[in-house]
Amino acid sequence: MTAETTAKETDSQDFLSPENKIYSHLLKHQKKYFVSLIILIFFFSAWSNFLVGKPVLGGGESYHLLNLIEKGEYTYNPLVLLLAVIPQNLILIIPLLLSLLSLGLLSKLCEKMELPKNISFFFILFLIMSPTFIYSFITLSSYSLFLSLTLLGFLLIMNKNKTLRLFSLIPFISASFFDTSSAIFLLSLQLIYFWENKEKKEQLPVIVVAMTVGVMLLNKLFLKTPLFNGPYHLQRYFPDLISDFGGLNGIGFFTVLVAITGLFVTWKKKNFYYAYLLLLIVIPGYLFNTEIVFILSLILLFFAAVGFVKLFENKWVLTSLKGFTLIILLLGMIFSMLTFLDRVNELSPSPSDQKVLSWIRENTPENTVVLSAPENSYYVKYFSKRDPLFYLNDPDAEEKTETVQLIFSAPYIQDLFPLLEKNKVSFVYITPQMREELPKEQGFLFLLKNERFKLIYSHEGSEVWEFKKESAENAG
Repeated sequence: MTAETTAKETDSQDFLSPENKIYSHLLKHQKKYFVSLIILIFFFSAWSNFLVGKPVLGGGESYHLLNLIEKGEYTYNPLVLLLAVIPQNLILIIPLLLSLLSLGLLSKLCEKMELPKNISFFFILFLIMSPTFIYSFITLSSYSLFLSLTLLGFLLIMNKNKTLRLFSLIPFISASFFDTSSAIFLLSLQLIYFWENKEKKEQLPVIVVAMTVGVMLLNKLFLKTPLFNGPYHLQRYFPDLISDFGGLNGIGFFTVLVAITGLFVTWKKKNFYYAYLLLLIVIPGYLFNTEIVFILSLILLFFAAVGFVKLFENKWVLTSLKGFTLIILLLGMIFSMLTFLDRVNELSPSPSDQKVLSWIRENTPENTVVLSAPENSYYVKYFSKRDPLFYLNDPDAEEKTETVQLIFSAPYIQDLFPLLEKNKVSFVYITPQMREELPKEQGFLFLLKNERFKLIYSHEGSEVWEFKKESAENAG
């Protein structure tokens, strides 16, 4: 009787074993479920936007790329070139297609690398559920294409066919064009792979590494490729990494906890040294520019998958506690995903943004400068066809950000007006969010009462103010 009871307890603990019918079914049909989950999330977001009259695409980078295409500035970025050659009505589904492509390539790569099925299953599942991945397949994201090209390159170079191995140069070279930090990460992956798979008589590894380094230097020295892609939003270290703190990227709090578990259980294990090395390479980059959170999230999600599997493959003294912990962690991750999806529906541009900025396009002179919050700059340009004061990814963005802060915090008109005149500001676009964040009894909103400001249009809390030039009489 005791042996029978022990056997039952052991079986009840084997959540991640082939004997568990539900888990075995999920493993067998995982690709179908993963594809269905991605499509479901994409159409949920698209339908939610459609119901309230929002554009399907959101996020600053989406409209930065669309602005480049409209102006005919086909930069080094491969995603810009891709968007330029496809019909405009197909651009909306590019994020979904890139997500499905990267999912298929990642699944195939996990098989090629003979990654344990449990780890690869939860790695891909956690990736799909992560805010960083969800954000990338409801917006136009350079990192989505970078991931697809990188995965394709490694799949080709792992092939036994020499011709296909040679073709790996195409995606590898293309992936080197996004920004310098991505190229460095790609180069790190290549060096790790070739070091682990030394082939004395083959010259292809040398060619691949040399081409990646060559393209990276060419881009930096001649094409002036930026060190980092973006930023396209105001950066905040913790919210940008842990989405539950209000960010629009990163991973959930419970996933971070499981990733920390993965870091502990793999500590000093030789097979994971390279993952730690990549983490050490990426973390300093994140401190410079949080847009690299996409790459950082991939590494942390891998550790989360390892930690999750190790946690529930072990035998626990209290079976009920193990089951309770499993449910809490999974529900926590699902909750993070759902709250993020709800928050993404509030992602700019809103229907009000569209209407008011379109009004600016139709009712204001060309070649005028529109002042708004820095994160609105890409929407201002796309919908109003007017120049914002600056873009967050401009080379002098840090200096211009300080200027905007001085403008919005100016206590007196003698401080404010010279700044507006110096930067040739003609119109001001105020959103409801700006009204919530800026002080009402002092500073910019208070100074809008001055006679040189005139409210010329408003809609659902969004406002357009004209800043009048000083008359010659007053100037005298």
